[in-house]
Amino acid sequence: MSEEKQDKIRYCAYCGHKLENDRIYCPKCGKLGVKIKSSNYHNDTLISKKHIPSLEIPERVCANCGSIIKSMILNQCPICNTKLKEIPKENIEKIQEKKPSFLFTGNKLVSEKELKISEDSWNFKEGLSVFSNSILLFITVFFFIIIAYSFGYEGDTPPENIYSLIVFSLPDILFGILPIWYISSKNHSFQKLKLDIDKKKIAFIIIIGIIAGICLYFISIFSDFLIQIFIDLGLENILPIKDDIETNTLIIKNAEIYWIILIMIINILNSISIEILFRGVLQNTLKTRYKNGLIDKLIIISLTTLAYTIIFSLISFNHAIYFIPYYLLINFVIGIIFEYSDSLYTTIIAHCFLNVFGLIVIYFNLF
Repeated sequence: MSEEKQDKIRYCAYCGHKLENDRIYCPKCGKLGVKIKSSNYHNDTLISKKHIPSLEIPERVCANCGSIIKSMILNQCPICNTKLKEIPKENIEKIQEKKPSFLFTGNKLVSEKELKISEDSWNFKEGLSVFSNSILLFITVFFFIIIAYSFGYEGDTPPENIYSLIVFSLPDILFGILPIWYISSKNHSFQKLKLDIDKKKIAFIIIIGIIAGICLYFISIFSDFLIQIFIDLGLENILPIKDDIETNTLIIKNAEIYWIILIMIINILNSISIEILFRGVLQNTLKTRYKNGLIDKLIIISLTTLAYTIIFSLISFNHAIYFIPYYLLINFVIGIIFEYSDSLYTTIIAHCFLNVFGLIVIYFNLF
């Protein structure tokens, strides 16, 4: 072979493997970058590359074309697109400890260290997807229950009793199911929802949660005052609500204690689910798109409050106009509590206190 032809032999720039003329990817290391190397340079390069940490990546042989793939990123053969065997998890962890690698996510080059953070925080697209799917699940089940419950009375209006109160409060539990399932199935951390807790701060979180719950209860009293103003202004003639409020109050007062306990349990589960979705998912997701300034925090809290108000106004039907001030005030205050406590436990305690204490006040006629 002439010296000129010998100098044009093609070798992989990463591992030094000899390449055929039609090869784009190296069949040994699976990498794209190839160069023309002299045969003399090849020998020196091949020896020196033996000690490069990247060569410690386990080899995978393509079952179809026999190419040897040495890449932690590729899931299929770059030559024939055949699916490759997965690298054992313990091998990946050992390699990651020695040398960080990089991946493209969208239009950004992200290191594995940065990528690992996504297990503890929401990606914007990921968070909105979980949120929207949860809302869709809730709406679907809610209207299915309404149709099924009404169908049982053959077109007549279903009676308002303790059973109807329980049935129509059950769908709210669904808000938190999908986020919990998503995080568990992906083996992500519940830090995504701010459900981590410092044992030293347990007492502080409980106290803040109860104080916040008391504040929320006074807001609910103020909202009841606003509803009465709407009624006095004549809105009752257009959108009647007074009879419904009085009927529900009598139902709770006349119910057996075991029904009240059941409703309390359902209210607690509903409070947890609502906080998981609206604060743990939506508000945390919006934080990825805004900075940490005061104006940005107010925007995040306002958007979360608006989302809650729109969704619950849609399912309140003709009573929505009465409850909009309540939804706005309650959720804006809860959003502030969550933003500055940085713990979902605080808002869960506050929301549970609001619902349970309000039920106790009605049942025992405390005020």
